[in-house]
Amino acid sequence: MLKYSAHHYDENLVLKVPAMLWLVILYGIRHFFLVGAAALMPMDIVTIPWINFQTSPYFMLTDLPAALVLFAIGHRVPDGLTFMRRVWTYGRWLLIASYVAGIALFAYLNQDVMTDPSSWDFPDGLFVVMMDFVIVAYLIRSELVRDVLRDFPGPAKRTGKASSSNS
Repeated sequence: MLKYSAHHYDENLVLKVPAMLWLVILYGIRHFFLVGAAALMPMDIVTIPWINFQTSPYFMLTDLPAALVLFAIGHRVPDGLTFMRRVWTYGRWLLIASYVAGIALFAYLNQDVMTDPSSWDFPDGLFVVMMDFVIVAYLIRSELVRDVLRDFPGPAKRTGKASSSNS
């Protein structure tokens, strides 16, 4: 008996990555895009405070665990690499670590704004931190995420018999 409805599984009965988890992983690597956008459109980025707060290249270091999990999705196949299996099975903790490190770095780099509730930009900074906290809560609480990140296809089943070579 399946734990979830059939649409959550692929043809090999491996849990599919749900759309919300895809969004969490992609949002986890957002600083790569924001730093690139800041280089291409610096004046547009400066006018949006909650994006401008996140354009430091240091944030890309906190995105590396999430990028590793994104990379492991592509290797989630039968006979996948052992390293990718480990990355995937520890993916939930890698994502949580990525977001918590991002929160800590954000609070440190923007401590003048985050410690002054009367600051004009405080709501924008609070938005960034609260968004990351909501995602961490989702990663911790979601049973489907826990099961998806535990589920990695096993070795492919060989159906043919080994042929003997000619003598």
